[in-house]
Amino acid sequence: MITTPARRSSVHLDMFRGVAALAVFVGHARAVFLVDYQEIAEPNLFLKGVYWATGFGHQAVMIFFLLSGYFI
Repeated sequence: MITTPARRSSVHLDMFRGVAALAVFVGHARAVFLVDYQEIAEPNLFLKGVYWATGFGHQAVMIFFLLSGYFI
């Protein structure tokens, strides 16, 4: 892959955009495959971590759209 100096500056932004897209995907997958957190009678530490890690869908959408608009 040939990169120019101008292109090299946005590689990290592309990475953040990809991570944001992955976070959106994981948030949607959580909504499809897992029950709502309020429905869990006694969540253990692992479940709390899973629900916390997959709960950034809205913020990830905002970051993804912000970076997509910047690249356009």
